[in-house]
Amino acid sequence: TASAAEPSAEPAAKEAPAAPATDDGAAPSAATGAVPAAQDDAAQVGAEAGTEAGAAAVLALDSWATEYCVFGVLSSNDDQRVMELYKQDGLLQVAEERGAPRLTYLGLPSKHSDGNAEGKLDVNSTGEGCIFAAYEAPCKKPSERVFWLAAFKDKGSYDEEHKARPSNKAFVPQYMSCWATWPEGGLKLPEQMKEMFPLAVAAQDGMYMGPYWHLEQIGRANESLDAMFSIVVFAKARSAEDAGKVIGLIKHHAVRQLNSEPEALRFSLIPPHRTGVEGHGANCMPPGMASDDDVTVTWVESWTNRAAWESHSGQDDAKALEARLSEATNGRVATLEFA
Repeated sequence: TASAAEPSAEPAAKEAPAAPATDDGAAPSAATGAVPAAQDDAAQVGAEAGTEAGAAAVLALDSWATEYCVFGVLSSNDDQRVMELYKQDGLLQVAEERGAPRLTYLGLPSKHSDGNAEGKLDVNSTGEGCIFAAYEAPCKKPSERVFWLAAFKDKGSYDEEHKARPSNKAFVPQYMSCWATWPEGGLKLPEQMKEMFPLAVAAQDGMYMGPYWHLEQIGRANESLDAMFSIVVFAKARSAEDAGKVIGLIKHHAVRQLNSEPEALRFSLIPPHRTGVEGHGANCMPPGMASDDDVTVTWVESWTNRAAWESHSGQDDAKALEARLSEATNGRVATLEFA
């Protein structure tokens, strides 16, 4: 995993504090992850993370920020080229755009859940009940697609500053030519814009452009680490209500994780694509994205290295979360690893 970040970037504005999810499985709203108040509070989360009465906790449940992101997913006709293009543009993005605090270039998965582990869905299984919709060649199976997460302070930063950046305007046509669906002879734009949209939808199935939640370890999350290790987890809940429960569980868990594990850097939580974040909108990709639904919750976790993640995975808190997720998803959880 490669990471580009602007060290001096101001943190994004926090969303209004929401009542946290509880460990007893109370169901939050699908859009906000909020549950009835008085069942828990931020200080208690800090206390459970190993701090005295929560007083020393740096992060709390109301520390989650609402930002805007591009969670990139691409079936590419040239993986190496598109990865180099995005790494180069990512460095320019965080350097030239005040509203772009970070870009995590995940690249190609180094490992993926194959369904052999109990409670893990095979990430390459597609169709009804799976994470990704069925696809046709030349598009690729999910474990062979290219992934990234570009963060923006808000939608305005993306629509205005990002789109107007000259280097991004030069990047876009090069990126489009890397779509697996891009015709050999190319397209003449804007005249053939209608022909372009179905190609974009197919090659970028699984992509999300919209509001999401972000939490990071203060003072460390903007480090640029070539050795950084990340995972992307997809949890397909049984219903929209259960998706809200998953969001609440993850928000609660991430606060503990970042407060108690020094090598855990950041946590990004992407809502179901059709639901989005209440009051902020949903997926802004073209309509017709086959994998969009109102039940799949996605999150990206990053550590300084793989060993830190392996240590985390063996802890009781991580095992307890896995059990709770299994209840809300009937085991429909898939993971991609990025070394």
